[in-house]
Amino acid sequence: MKLFLSVFVLLIGFVAAGCFSLAIAEDTQLVVDEISPTHFDFNWCPSISAGADKVVSSGGSVEISGYYNDLNGDSVRIRWSASGNRGSFGNEGSLNTIYKAPKVTKNTFITLTLTGDDNRDGIGSDKMTVKVLANGPTPTPTVTPTPIPTTPVPTCTPTQTPTPIPNHKPVVKLVGPNSVYVGQQVKITALAAMPTTTS
Repeated sequence: MKLFLSVFVLLIGFVAAGCFSLAIAEDTQLVVDEISPTHFDFNWCPSISAGADKVVSSGGSVEISGYYNDLNGDSVRIRWSASGNRGSFGNEGSLNTIYKAPKVTKNTFITLTLTGDDNRDGIGSDKMTVKVLANGPTPTPTVTPTPIPTTPVPTCTPTQTPTPIPNHKPVVKLVGPNSVYVGQQVKITALAAMPTTTS
């Protein structure tokens, strides 16, 4: 009876403290008043921390760092996983690794879980959240129109119109005798001259 009472008290104490597994040696005598601690094998589950939440851009990568502690000193196998299997890990079996986020069209929250297994039925886990920011819409490139070359208009220098020279009739004068006889030969001289112009 004392054995069962002692085991019951131990179970209550360890359940209150957290996860554990209990193994009782097969050679334990139920009639003894005291039970040696060597008859019990308490295995504490590893304590796991997935680290702080992260923010990353769509399709980007971010470093994540976890931590664990095992009171029994057991070797703990680590594994990262993502909700919906979205994204990928550089090394899902390492405490510190790189998480590559998927490409998203709107802001998305992805839960990453870090699980530790001590291979003795002791399993612990912790979660953290990665906020994946959607990229903004791809801006439409602005097409700069090719300027139309303009033909320069030549500057015209007005041509000065020369002042026309007036055309005067020549002055003709006949020089000869004023009178002659019938059958007389006479000499008549014609003189032509241009009138003098005053500018």
